[in-house]
Amino acid sequence: MEKIKFNKVFAIIFLLLFASGFQQTVGGLKLEGAHPSVYLIMMAATVALMLYVVPFLFGTKFLIKKLDTRWCVFLLTLAGGAFIATMLSSHGNELLDGFWPTVLPKAFAEKWADALSGPFTEEIIKGLVAVIALKAINKKKAKDYLMAGLGVGMGFQIAEDIYYIFPKDVGGEAVTQIFPQLIDRFSGSLSSHWAYSSIFVVGIFMVVKYRKNIWGYIYIFGTILLHFLWNSPIGELDGSIPVFTPILTTLTLLLLAKAVKDVFKENKVEAELETI
Repeated sequence: MEKIKFNKVFAIIFLLLFASGFQQTVGGLKLEGAHPSVYLIMMAATVALMLYVVPFLFGTKFLIKKLDTRWCVFLLTLAGGAFIATMLSSHGNELLDGFWPTVLPKAFAEKWADALSGPFTEEIIKGLVAVIALKAINKKKAKDYLMAGLGVGMGFQIAEDIYYIFPKDVGGEAVTQIFPQLIDRFSGSLSSHWAYSSIFVVGIFMVVKYRKNIWGYIYIFGTILLHFLWNSPIGELDGSIPVFTPILTTLTLLLLAKAVKDVFKENKVEAELETI
């Protein structure tokens, strides 16, 4: 197993961003004046939320073994996704949310705010965090980009889910929304940020290495489009039998499967070149 070689400049950048994000994210979980029972409810909800992480980790372990790579890439980007990407995306979303009403009708901008901001800032920032982490530990192979995408996406997803289920005040109504929010977040975990980021970061690898490879661009812009559609008000048109969101989930997972297949092909080529 190859040793990790650190790039000091990118390692320092990552560490500074991580320290800032960690302080802001953890500090933001304070709930002044809350009864101790609220924190107990939050702990129970968080444990329940983490149930989707268990099968995800088994899948990640399988990929790490098959691709003959290390956990360090995944764990580093997991931390980056949870504390760096969430912090930067929060600021990015605020900027775009304030920008759109200045160039679009206010009612339209408000209705489409989630679709017009999140998909662009979040996917680009998660991709940037993944690249910084990879640069920090000098990892350049396709399998490393896939692991980085999985890590940064899952870290972001966990942090965002906890934020959504965390009550915004100590009132009874806010506390009663913890478990409904938990169910809502859990139901969307099948093809959420972990899938988007995996596809997007593999796309970055493909574009950087094969500039004229159309699939790299499909992975990048396809991810943004799928995220845009997921966040859009179109899903609200679904009737008693949802159709729109299952179609988006299926498309996302199919695109992810294609990206993973490409990584396995690339990994085989890289392994063969190393033996020459």
